[in-house]
Amino acid sequence: MAECRVLSPRWLQGFGGGPVGFVDHTTLCFASGCFVRFVDTQSHKWFFFKGPETGINTLASSVKSNRFAIADCGLHPTIRVFSYPHFQCSAILKGGAELEISFLSFSYTGPYLASFSGLPDFSLCVWDWMNCTLLCCHSLHGVNLLGLTFNPSNWKQLFTIGDRHMSIWSVEQSDNVYLLRSRPVSLPSEDGKEVIDEDVVLPGRHDTMLGLSVPNLPVSARAGLIGEVAKRFVPRNFSKQLLRPCSFCWTSASQLFVGCREGHLLQIDCNGDSFTISPLFPGPPGSEETLQPGHVNALALQKLGLFAGGTKSFHGGKTRRAH
Repeated sequence: MAECRVLSPRWLQGFGGGPVGFVDHTTLCFASGCFVRFVDTQSHKWFFFKGPETGINTLASSVKSNRFAIADCGLHPTIRVFSYPHFQCSAILKGGAELEISFLSFSYTGPYLASFSGLPDFSLCVWDWMNCTLLCCHSLHGVNLLGLTFNPSNWKQLFTIGDRHMSIWSVEQSDNVYLLRSRPVSLPSEDGKEVIDEDVVLPGRHDTMLGLSVPNLPVSARAGLIGEVAKRFVPRNFSKQLLRPCSFCWTSASQLFVGCREGHLLQIDCNGDSFTISPLFPGPPGSEETLQPGHVNALALQKLGLFAGGTKSFHGGKTRRAH
C-alpha cells in the first residue's frame, strides 16, 4: 500500500485586520482564515497552525503563559486555548455565546481569560481556562464593544470601551462565587470640559403652588424607563456631543490612556473603587500640544513613553506618572 502523505498549504489568506499579539518575546500571531499565522520578528520566517474548519472569529495571545486562544465561528462557538510552541490544547471552553465571540483577552496574572459575545447575548464572561471553568458572566443589554482588556496589575479589574461608553469592571469574589460589577466612566463632551450628568432631575410639582408632597423625579423615571436604559438616558435638551473612544492601554500603575476619534487623549486614574479623568490633549488654548481627529486611533506604551498612531500621523511623548 502506498504511503500516505500530508498535504501542506502553499497559500494562506492574508491579514484581515483582526487582533495581533505576541505569543512570546519574538513571535507575532494573528488569524489568517482557518489558520493562525506565526511570524518570527527576528528571522522574518513564518509558519502556521491549522484551526477549526469553520474559521476563526477572534484570537488572543499571552506572552507570560506562552498561550494563544481562538474562538471558532458558527452556532455555539467554543474557545480553545493552546500552548506554544508545542500546540497542545490546554482547554476547551463552552457555553459563552450562542452565535459569535467577538473579543478575547488573557489576564497578565493568573490563568484567566475574558470573552465578549456579540448578538444576541452581548455578554462579558471571565473564565479560569486552566480548570475550564466559567467564573462569572454579565449581560450588557445590547451594548456592543470595541475592545476589552485586563488590568496588568490586577486580574480582578477589566476595562471595556464602546463607541459611546467606557466601563471599569471589578470581579468580586466570595469563596467560590464570582460576580462582575460595572462602574461606567462618564465621557466628556467634545469641548473636553463638561461631563454630562445622566441623572437629570427636572423641576417637580413641589416647586410650584400645585402641591408640596410630590418629590422630584429623574426624567428617565417620568419617561417610564428602567434598568440600564434609564441609566444611559439623557434628555435632548441636556445632551451634548460626547467624545468617542477608539483606543486604550493600561500602565503598570493602574492608569489608563484612552484615545478618542476627535483627537482627544484622556488619562484615567483608578484608585480602588474610585477613578478620576484628566484630559491630556488638546493642550491649553494657544499651545502647540494639539492632535487632530484620527491621530490617536492606536496607542502603545513603552518605557520611553506613550506612542499614538492614526491617520497620516505618529506621535510620541513622555507619560505623566506612568511607569
